[in-house]
Amino acid sequence: MQSTDQDTWDALYEMLRAKYLAAIPQRLETLQTLLREIEHSDDPGLLREDLTFHAHKIAGSGKTYGFDEVSTQARRLEDALLDFSLSLEEAARPAEALIRECRRAMASK
Repeated sequence: MQSTDQDTWDALYEMLRAKYLAAIPQRLETLQTLLREIEHSDDPGLLREDLTFHAHKIAGSGKTYGFDEVSTQARRLEDALLDFSLSLEEAARPAEALIRECRRAMASK
């Protein structure tokens, strides 16, 4: 009986993990769109807030589904964005590593 319960949980986890992976392209597109706006933003404060929100969301969910390095890179981006001594351009630099890790996670399907 216990094995069946574990099998059920394992199957559910794998389904949720696959769903997470399927959502990464949209998350990347959102992140890249926000990054492209840095040069032309009329409201860099709002843009920083949006980028921080997305980095935070990725940081929390990546580790949940076994993508620890995605979470680590997202947390680095979030921390940089929360450091207001950095310009928005400087704070956004860790996004490159996050994008790279997201692509690596997608390739691991």
